[in-house]
Parts: sequence; structure tokens; C-alpha cells
Amino acid sequence: MAVTSVLLILVYLFYCDARLPLQDYIVPEVKLEALYPRGLRISIPDDGYTQFSFHGNLNIKMHGIDMGTVWQIDNVNYENGIWTHTDWVTQLQLGDKIYYWVLVKKNNMRYVQSNREWTVTEFTQLNESSVESTPVSFTTGRTKLSETTAATTCKQSPTAVLGRTSICKGDLLFSEEFVDENISQLSNWTTEVMFPQGPNVGPQNKREINLEPRDNAYGNTNYGSGLIRIAFAKGNVVYAKKLSGGPIMYNLEPYRSFHLKKKDGLNNWNNDFHNYSLVWKPDGMEFYVDGEMYGTVDPGQGFHISASQNGVTHASHWTQGTVMAPLDTMFYVSFGLRVGGINDFEDVYFKPWKNGARKAMLNFWLAKNYWIETWSNADLKIDYVRVYAL
Repeated sequence: MAVTSVLLILVYLFYCDARLPLQDYIVPEVKLEALYPRGLRISIPDDGYTQFSFHGNLNIKMHGIDMGTVWQIDNVNYENGIWTHTDWVTQLQLGDKIYYWVLVKKNNMRYVQSNREWTVTEFTQLNESSVESTPVSFTTGRTKLSETTAATTCKQSPTAVLGRTSICKGDLLFSEEFVDENISQLSNWTTEVMFPQGPNVGPQNKREINLEPRDNAYGNTNYGSGLIRIAFAKGNVVYAKKLSGGPIMYNLEPYRSFHLKKKDGLNNWNNDFHNYSLVWKPDGMEFYVDGEMYGTVDPGQGFHISASQNGVTHASHWTQGTVMAPLDTMFYVSFGLRVGGINDFEDVYFKPWKNGARKAMLNFWLAKNYWIETWSNADLKIDYVRVYAL
């Protein structure tokens, strides 16, 4: 432990000393590029350097030349007159701030550019084509974004949005608030949510982030027009480590849960905030939690095929649409906390109602003295919601 402490002190003093000759040479601005769907590219033109280092934090200010918690890069590549480093892991969002400092070594002297700040206002596609957007002003942390302006390098997105005809790949369609009625079908959803805690005993509650059909084009009963669960978790302790997501297109098993994907957490999903994401493509879906993909949904030649094989009576209606039917129309987002129901919980001894019972709701309420004192912290907390075009 003593050796480690000494080493840290020596490194810190080394960098402090490197600031002394700043008056002799001004380090040029470093170029930062936020990559889509994730990553950061850092670069600076060569000016006779023999070393280039980059240290930074994400959304946390740095004091002087702290070591940095996200980026501690001292081995930057040099090629074709440019010092460059690409972080392929960190997922950035519009409005994120990067606080950083850099060090260069020139003519055996070290120079520091400190107390720097950079805000993410656009993304660069990994195929090197830029997808630009108008600068966004973030105020009070809850801002409705205006439509992006397509640049000359804009690549058309397959995403459909009511009221818009030109959407570039990677456009941020909105952030945090659902204010505009004209935004109804979007493709790349990400939201950070802290689920509420549930009771230790009945009743069973459910926390969910859904996409629901706007027009019920394929029917308005028995999930004929589909429902997409971006994230779903039950609240009781016995269930709280289990997460699921996926489309529901019928009200009866086995097809009701046929396409649902599941992930077991190390801890209960209501212990902390988590990032839940859906990538909704013209030929499938991907489900993520905290950046990790835990499931995909492939329609094959169409959902109607597997649905017909499992006795779904309205499956023939889907042949009128694309292979993604009924999940090829306009949907809207919904967040909720629900209790009860006749599909998501088996009839177990501690459940104060029976699935299908005529007085299930009454029985649930009559048992309130059994469960109400164990219900605590029942708030669904949402940090942000962001939607990007494919």
C-alpha cells in the first residue's frame, strides 16, 4: 500500500511540473468526435510531438490535472501526421459534457492544456460519414429538442415519424419529454429508469416501459395490433431479479410470451437506475439493458407464420403488412406501474386473488390489510428518455 501511494504522488508531481513551460508553447485544440452508436474519437495534428496524453471525465468536472475516471490515455497512436485514439466502449448522449486535459511532449518539454470542456452536439457514423444536427441548448435538464437539420452528408433513415419527411440516420428525435403529438413512431429508444420497490407479499405489481399501437390497425382486442415491452419487471422480492422484454401479439399462452426475452440480474432491478433500450428495425428487434444486448426478435418470413402454428386467430390479418406486422405501424410510448392481472402471475398461495375469478378485483382489495404495510417506495423514477433514428 505504501509503494502504491508513493507512485501516485510521483506521477502527480510529474504532471504538475509539466505545466511550467506553458508560456513557451500553446497546445492546439484537440478534436473530439462522439461516435454512433457508441464511442469517442480523440485526435490532434502532429507538431513535432513525441508524446500525447488525454485524461478526462464524463459529466464530472475535473480539478486541475486530476487523473480522470473515464479516460486515462497515455499511449496514443501516431499515424499519417495525426495523434489519435478511439474509445469504442463509452456510450455518449447529446448534451453530455466531457471535461479533460491533454499533455504533449515537444522538444523534450511537456506542455499541458487544462480545464477543457466539450459538449456532445452531434454524432459521427462509424463508416466515417457524418450525421450532423443543429446545436441543442439544454436547460434545466428537461428539454424538448427541435427537429434536426439534414446536412449534405445526411443518409436517409428508415425511421418513420408523423409530420416529417426527411430524417437522417442517427438523428436525435426527442429527449426526455413527450410533448409533440406528431412524434409517434420511432426506432431507437433508450431510457434510464429506476423501478419502484414492490411489496414483500401480495399483491403482485408490475413495472413496465411499453410501446403501444396508435391506431390498432390490425384490431383492438387480444393484442391483435401488438404491444412491445421495452422493459418489464415484477416487483415482489421473489420476482425482482427477473427482467423481460419483447413483443406481445396474443392474449393466451403459449404465444403470449413466445417472443419475450429474459435476463436475470445479480440484484433486484429496483435497486438502482438502469438504461433500457430497444433497437426497432424493419426486419427485427434488439433489446438492451445497461448497454448489454440480452435478446433479439427475428420475424423470419413474418410473425403470422409462427402465430398461425400456435392458434392465434387474428394472425391472417398480418399478411396485409410487412414481415414485421403487426409491429409495422405507429406506436407511442407508455410508462406504468400496475398491480394484478390474470396473465403475468401464477396462482400461488400468497396471491390474494385467482386468475379468472369473477371477483378477482374485489378479493384483491379485501386483502389490503395483508399487503398494504409492506408496500414502500412505489415511485417509478425516470431520469431521461431519448429516441434516435436508425
